[in-house]
Amino acid sequence: MNEDDGDEDPTAPPVQLNARPLLELAAAELCHSLHDVSERRLRTLGKSARGALLAATVAAKTVDAARVRCLCPGLEAVALVGAGVSEGCVVALARECGSQLRSLSLDGAVAVRDSGMAAAAQAFPNLTRLSLENCRVTDRGLCAVGASCAALCELNAAWNGANISDLGVCAVAAGCPRLTLVDVSGSSVSDRGLSILAAGCPGLRRIGLRQCERVSEAGLRAALGACAQLESAELCVCPTVGELTVAQLVIGCVRLRAVDASMCHSLSDGALALLVAGLPALHRVDAFGAAGLRAPTVTSASLAELSLSGCRALAEPTFKCQGLRTLQLRNCRALTDESVERLLSGCPALACLDLIGCVLLAHLRCDLAAKPADAVIARLESRGLADGAPGASGSPGGMREDGSGRERPPADSAVGAASGQWAHAAGVRERPLALQTLLLGGCVRLTALRLSCARLRTLSLLGCIRLDDSALGEALRRTPALRLLDVSGCVALCEPQVRCARLHSLSARIDGICPQRPSVPADAAPPRRELGDSGSGGRSALPAPLPPSCHSSGSSRP
Repeated sequence: MNEDDGDEDPTAPPVQLNARPLLELAAAELCHSLHDVSERRLRTLGKSARGALLAATVAAKTVDAARVRCLCPGLEAVALVGAGVSEGCVVALARECGSQLRSLSLDGAVAVRDSGMAAAAQAFPNLTRLSLENCRVTDRGLCAVGASCAALCELNAAWNGANISDLGVCAVAAGCPRLTLVDVSGSSVSDRGLSILAAGCPGLRRIGLRQCERVSEAGLRAALGACAQLESAELCVCPTVGELTVAQLVIGCVRLRAVDASMCHSLSDGALALLVAGLPALHRVDAFGAAGLRAPTVTSASLAELSLSGCRALAEPTFKCQGLRTLQLRNCRALTDESVERLLSGCPALACLDLIGCVLLAHLRCDLAAKPADAVIARLESRGLADGAPGASGSPGGMREDGSGRERPPADSAVGAASGQWAHAAGVRERPLALQTLLLGGCVRLTALRLSCARLRTLSLLGCIRLDDSALGEALRRTPALRLLDVSGCVALCEPQVRCARLHSLSARIDGICPQRPSVPADAAPPRRELGDSGSGGRSALPAPLPPSCHSSGSSRP
C-alpha cells in the first residue's frame, strides 16, 4: 500500500485469508442444529465442510448413524473417537465410504464391538491407517483386519488389555505385510506373537510395546534383531530393558531415532551410555523414572531431546552432547549445584532446561558454559603450560581431580577467573549459554542464582521460597531478553527491582502471604497483566510444564 496516495501496489501478493479456523468455528455452531438441515443439502457440501462438521459433531458428542451417513461420503480420512460413537455409526460409515476410505480412527469408541469392526474391515480394503486405541476390540476384530486390509501400513491397537494376544497379532502379521507402525502396548502379547510380527513385517519402523509384561528379554532381543528398519521403539515399563537389550538395539537397529525406556528399572548407567553413544541417528531418548540411573555418561553428537525426569537417584550425570536442545530433569532430587553446572558445560546448545523439583539446588550458577575442561587441559598440555598455569597443583586453590583421575580447574569464583585465563592462554573460546527456557519451580532451597543468558526468554521460579530481593535482582541482571517471569509463591520477596526492558508477562501471586508486588522501573516495558493477577489468589500465569517448544514428541505413558 502506498502511504502517499492510498493506491495499492500492483506487485504486492494478494492477501489470503486463513479460512480453516472460520470453517471450524462455523461447524462448531452448526453441529448442534444439524437436525434442521436436510440430508440432501448436507450431501451437497464440499469435503472440507463435511469433514469439519463431522469432527464438530464427534467433539460435541452428538454424532449418530444418520449424521455419519450424510457427512461421510467421499471422505478419505474419518475420526470417530470417544464413547459416544455407536456401532451403528461404524456400520453407516462402511456403507457410505467403502473403498475410498484411507484412514480411520476409532480411539475410545468402547461401544464398537468386533462385529462392527469386521464390517468396517470388509468395507475398507484400501485402508492404510487404523487406530483402535483404548477400545474393546479383541483378537477377533484384529483377525478381520488381517483378512481384509492387506494395504494397511499403520495399526494402533494400544491399551486394549488382555483382549489382544498372540492370535490377533499373528493374524495381522500374516495379512498385512506392509505394516510400518504397530502399537500393541498394554496387551498380553508374548515372545511368540512378537517374533512372528517382526518376521512377517520386515519394514517396521515404529513399534510400541509399552507395558507388555509377557515379553521376555530373549524374545525382545530376537524381535529387535529382525527389525533392521526400526526408527522408533517404545519400551516403557518393560522390565527386560537392560544392557543386553540395548546392545541388540545398537547392533541391529542403527536407524533408531527415538527410544522410550521410561520406568525401565533395569536400565543402568552403562546401558544408557551405550544407547546414546552407539546409535548415530538417535534424536530423542525418554528415560523417565528409570530408578537404576545414578551417574551415567551421556555422549552423543546427534541427541537433541533427553528426558531423565523422575530419576530420584540421579546425582552425578556427565554430558557431552553438542547438539542437545531440550533436557528434562524434573524431580531429580539428588542433583546438586555442581552437577548442574557440569552438565551445562557439556551441552553448549541447550535451549530448554527443566529443573523443577530439584530440591538440593541452593547456589546455582548458569553463566558461561563452555569452558570445556578437557579441551582446555588438552590444549595446555600440548603447549606445556599445565604445570605453571594459575591454579595448578601446589598453588592456592589448586587443581581438583574428577572420577577419571584427570585434574580440572576448580569451580569457585577466585580460581574460576584463573581457569578463564587458562582457557584464553590455550586458545579455547568461552561461549555464552544458549538457554532460552529455565524452569526452577519448587527448588525450595535456592537462595542464590547467577545467570548470564543473553537469550533467556522464560524463567520460572515458582515456589522458590528462600529467594529474596537481592538474589532475584542478581539473577535478572544479565538476562536482557527475558519476556516471561514467574515468581509466584516466592514468599521471601518484598520489594524486588525487576529491570527487564523486554518483560512481557510477570506473575507474582503469593496467595495473600506477601501482598507486595515486585516493582518495575519506569524505563521497562509494562508487563502484560494476566487474568486474575490482582495481587492475591489464582494460579501462576506460567504453568509448571515445559513450553510447547520444549516438549518432546514422545508418546503418552500409561
